[in-house]
Amino acid sequence: MGTSNNNISDIARRAGVSTTTVYKAMHNLKGVSDARRAEILKIAQEMNYQGNPIARTLARKTIRIGVVFEALNPEFTFHALEGVKAIYEQFKHYNVEMIFCKTGGDVDKKRVLDNFASLLEQEVNGIILFPSIPYLEYAQFNSTIEERKLPVVTIVNDVPHLKCLVRVQYDGELLGRMAGDLMNLCNPGGSSAVIIGNKDVNAQERTIAGFKAVIEGRGGEVVAAYENQYIEDINRLVMDRLFKTSPSVNGIFVGVSQSVQVIDYLRERGLLPLLRVITVDTYPYLTQCLAAGDIIATLDRQPFQMGRIAVRAIYSYLNDARLPENRILLPGSVVLPSGVGYVQQPREPLLEIF
Repeated sequence: MGTSNNNISDIARRAGVSTTTVYKAMHNLKGVSDARRAEILKIAQEMNYQGNPIARTLARKTIRIGVVFEALNPEFTFHALEGVKAIYEQFKHYNVEMIFCKTGGDVDKKRVLDNFASLLEQEVNGIILFPSIPYLEYAQFNSTIEERKLPVVTIVNDVPHLKCLVRVQYDGELLGRMAGDLMNLCNPGGSSAVIIGNKDVNAQERTIAGFKAVIEGRGGEVVAAYENQYIEDINRLVMDRLFKTSPSVNGIFVGVSQSVQVIDYLRERGLLPLLRVITVDTYPYLTQCLAAGDIIATLDRQPFQMGRIAVRAIYSYLNDARLPENRILLPGSVVLPSGVGYVQQPREPLLEIF
């Protein structure tokens, strides 16, 4: 099929729409239904229109991207997946197919590793991975990844021993420093503790470092830094130990999604009004606590944006051979009680996806 001199006016006349509608369809803009967009793109293909990447993409081979998520917190994971799905809805018109592995609100090492292995067997062109824990077993996939030059993009957490094209994360150190600044404002010179999930997760280790640097730099004290390993029973043991060894602590920063158990623990023992508590993320329970004054602030790690960026990065690499930065760090945003009404909540609980 040779080059065509057709332009968007020709396509508009044949489709019976305005040139503005054709332009929106070609550039994947709002204001055009999926059905109409598909019709316009089909006409563009039939007329051999070469003026837009979308039309050129129609003749290309389908790009297949696998998605593996290990969910420790349902709401946080739902936000990240919503970001992935939002971009996928646009890229469906670019001959992109996504294979979503089933996941749930728990840690399941065998399942997530089996999911990764199954995607490699399905001959996908790339993989998006949300790893809660950087299992050493991920390294077993490196030979296949390197042999096939398969791009892997990780979201939120890093897996240092896995061959990755790009890592899309929140800036852990900046998050810790922001929490330290907030704690210093409401609890100047106080005694604080920080709780994370696992120091082996690179971003969380940096969160501790950032928090301690700011608190101690302003004359305060970080009396303890604990890991809860994402497990409720361990969380309670950690809190018992904290108040036994450091009864004077008056500020707590929970730099991990599993903050519900910490808040419930403090409430059950009547300690919540006596402490300054800062958390991360914006799922409903936390925003309710924020509105009620139980916590002074929460830091949004922007999981929705991480999901969007991951898809764009892997698509640009596969479609345009555009090499992204090896690590993309997103800053957190501060949510105060006055801003609760502007926080976008998940539309439904996450039990099992796809």
